Amino acid sequence: MKQFVRLFFVLFNIACQKQNKFLVQSSIVVCIIFVLLCGCRSKGKEASLSNSTTKKIDYSWLDSLPHKEGLYFTKKERLIYENADPDHLVLKRISVADSTMVIAEADALGYGVSCFINDVIIVAHYARACHWGCREKYTTGTSRVVVRRSSDYGNTWSNPYRLDVDIGGLPGKESAIGWGLAFCKVKDTVYLASARGLFYSYDQGKNWKLRKSGLRKGPKGNITTGIGNGKLHIGPRMFYSTKAGFLLFGQPEAIQEGKLFVWNSVDYGKSWKQEIINTGNPVVTPVEPTAIQFEDNTLFFLSRNGKNGQGSNPSQFLFHVNGSGDYEIQYPKISNCKVTGHQDTHDVIYNPKTDQFEATISDRCYDHSDYSKMALTLWTIPKKDALLGKNVWKYIGDYFPPISYGSGAEGTHPGGSVIDVKRNKQYLQVHRGKGHAISSSLYHLERTLNTDVLKEVLHKSAQQ
Repeated sequence: MKQFVRLFFVLFNIACQKQNKFLVQSSIVVCIIFVLLCGCRSKGKEASLSNSTTKKIDYSWLDSLPHKEGLYFTKKERLIYENADPDHLVLKRISVADSTMVIAEADALGYGVSCFINDVIIVAHYARACHWGCREKYTTGTSRVVVRRSSDYGNTWSNPYRLDVDIGGLPGKESAIGWGLAFCKVKDTVYLASARGLFYSYDQGKNWKLRKSGLRKGPKGNITTGIGNGKLHIGPRMFYSTKAGFLLFGQPEAIQEGKLFVWNSVDYGKSWKQEIINTGNPVVTPVEPTAIQFEDNTLFFLSRNGKNGQGSNPSQFLFHVNGSGDYEIQYPKISNCKVTGHQDTHDVIYNPKTDQFEATISDRCYDHSDYSKMALTLWTIPKKDALLGKNVWKYIGDYFPPISYGSGAEGTHPGGSVIDVKRNKQYLQVHRGKGHAISSSLYHLERTLNTDVLKEVLHKSAQQ
């Protein structure tokens, strides 16, 4: 292009000097034709680029009854996903209540947690007759440990594999765990802690085995749990440390204020020991404790609180496996409630793209103007600030804007998510449904790790 312009001016200058009218007019005509041709090529290239990068996701499934009643999306919520570039944000189905995708008679599909290994996403969740508040129906369709796999990043999922039914699990009365699911990956082996025992797989979740001695209480077991030998409600992740082996965190069924319960196993789950840590404050009572392991022997906690802490902000602290730990508790304000709220399950990750801890919060409000509304929100804090004990989190946006419990929505609950560094993605499982004893489904939310871009997506959609 530059060479043509230079040549044109040389020829045009010669034509003018010789006062050759024909050469001058010819030079101008050739220049106009060239500019028009370049413009057409440029537009064609832009159109081609636009067509190649703009993808549309079919969200017509949102019109089906299970999703209409379960997600209870407003037009505003729906636009968030319909207008988003799927490279930045996309919502997909995993298990859907009241459809052919779900196990019969199990209408409440929730508490999804995930593992990512060799480009395969493995998800585990419950399939029950209700989330809570109704008497459990034990039918051939229910399960405490349903596993599904996806080898195409959540576009399609395998048939449900009910570990406790299909291969057998611990009887409920012998299980040391009362509620919760948690994955842990050690090299090429995946472990899954559940209310029906400790399962493991050597082939990315295709086949599973039960470790019969693991997470078992009573005369046949090897662990004393909770208080008075009660069951433990665990957080959504199990960790592996070179110093302590497996680590599970939880709270007994009879909540113990100001305490954090830690189980560890140095023999890959065959035997377990329990430690009870005093947090120093009865308000700090981690329930379903959520943490992320960002160093071999150090974990960052951001946990909802139970009992006296039920209506407060979450507790934030570090846990050092070597016992020299920094247990100083912070109380970050991670809520958009105007007066007070009752936050439920959280998810927290370390984002290597931004060097931040990032939290997905189920934010439930109980004040007079926003009574019983629940949103799924994203917050961030620089890792360096959190490690210095600072607790000022930045609000990024709403994945699901607030909806009222008056609509019948049971709630919105994120589980243990995973990071795909190669694709620059986070995969998050979200349980959302209508009514405590009615249907709820499990969804797969995929987002870019470029949080600044994601913020633009969420806020642009929110303004439309």
